[in-house]
Amino acid sequence: MTRKRFWSVPGGAVEPGETIAEAAVRETLEETGYRVELTSDGHATRYDFSWNATCYDCTTWWYSARLLSGEPAPVDDADYLLQARWLDWPKCQGLFVNRPAFAGVFSHFLLPD
Repeated sequence: MTRKRFWSVPGGAVEPGETIAEAAVRETLEETGYRVELTSDGHATRYDFSWNATCYDCTTWWYSARLLSGEPAPVDDADYLLQARWLDWPKCQGLFVNRPAFAGVFSHFLLPD
């Protein structure tokens, strides 16, 4: 384990009988405590993701969403999740400059001025 701290987005596996969009809403609640409503269709990206000295071939589905609740519910998920914050676009974009695979995703969801 590197013990390196970094920001990430909610994610995880799709459960049996669940759509990818339903998984996105559920994972967001489980990992952040925030209830959200998706406001876009999904956009998929594929990239390598390193975790615990293992490299994974990762496919992530991205959505834009709006908050349904201002205060997050308590989170009892993985020990490595240290905190969660809701950051409106474009504030969050700068947090992921170390992830080149995400750049195309962010441009896909750019909001008009």
